Amino acid sequence: MSEKLKPKSETNDLEWLRLRPAADVPLNEETFIEKFYRKFKENPFVPLGALATSACLGLGLWHLKGSRSDKQQIYMRGRVLAQSFTIAAFVVGTAFFASKRDEKP
Repeated sequence: MSEKLKPKSETNDLEWLRLRPAADVPLNEETFIEKFYRKFKENPFVPLGALATSACLGLGLWHLKGSRSDKQQIYMRGRVLAQSFTIAAFVVGTAFFASKRDEKP
């Protein structure tokens, strides 16, 4: 076997691989509740719109089951409006916070 094909060090082939310096220190990950509160504080209209959408959908389905098509139609139209509001709040909030992050040094 030629010298070029032999490994430099048989005991430490992965010497070039470095782990992060403090591998034993846990990362500071936020919990689901902490992330929810942070996101809710950034843009409170999105979860409120989602809640309104769910409420209109639930009430609309309830009235559909009870054969009250007039009320069911009103709640389903309300659901569409609530969905539209939620999407608009999401887009406006995302654009606002994206521009706010760009302004920071």
